Amino acid sequence: MSQRIAGYDVHPAATIFPMLPESELTELAQDIGKRGLLHPIVYVSKGQDQQILDGRNRLLACTMAGVEPRWQCYEGDDPVGHVVALNLHRRHLTKSQLGLAAQRARAFYEERAKERQRFHAGTAPNTPGLKTTSVSKTSRDEVGEVFGVSGPTVDRARKVLETCPPEVVAAVERGEETVVGALKKQKEKAQKNEEKTMPKPERKTAPKPPEERDELPGENDLESALWYTRKARAACKRAMESHPGMASEYARLDGATLGLRRRLEALREQRETG
Repeated sequence: MSQRIAGYDVHPAATIFPMLPESELTELAQDIGKRGLLHPIVYVSKGQDQQILDGRNRLLACTMAGVEPRWQCYEGDDPVGHVVALNLHRRHLTKSQLGLAAQRARAFYEERAKERQRFHAGTAPNTPGLKTTSVSKTSRDEVGEVFGVSGPTVDRARKVLETCPPEVVAAVERGEETVVGALKKQKEKAQKNEEKTMPKPERKTAPKPPEERDELPGENDLESALWYTRKARAACKRAMESHPGMASEYARLDGATLGLRRRLEALREQRETG
């Protein structure tokens, strides 16, 4: 679906570059309101339809200022080269902004690369306004050369457009974020989401000795006896707290149970050591 500005269709080449930030657009509208529109809105005729090729921001600013725009029909045969040439010199863009613009223009250059492959170097028809390069040069490198950025920057811009949410792409377009920073934040966010979804490892605790477990050990008579002594000592302590008058009796019983437990532990040690 094509973009529309103030009720007019926009040529695909015009969307290569970002719109002005709101603050700059307001300044442009104020300037047009005072001095009028200095540069006409350029459009391309396609049959009975017209598409804006250059001047999206000016048209929107005219609407904001209540000024009737002036129009000019583009008569050339290289709309992409026209848009690129005007905006590269007119706009002060960061390398990341240029990277996004280069990636958006990449499809046009890929078509030119296919033409070079079909007709081979030196015989492919030249496209006015765009540099002619060797058949071996990729569309990525060619578009990077035209926009003044490296091939890797174009690749990073592609990843931003493909993987980052719209608000992050918009931040790069406004010059508030770099493509490297956007990809780094996206990677960190993906890692955090992956960590949240990964099952947490079970914490392994050392098993309690049989005599300290809540359940009665199996058929081992010695372990069962130790288990009963632990339960008996715990019962004596509870009885001493709830019946202070008989604390001494329960204390003697607890002492006797402790003596029995120590003898059982000694017997277990003898059994284990053979």
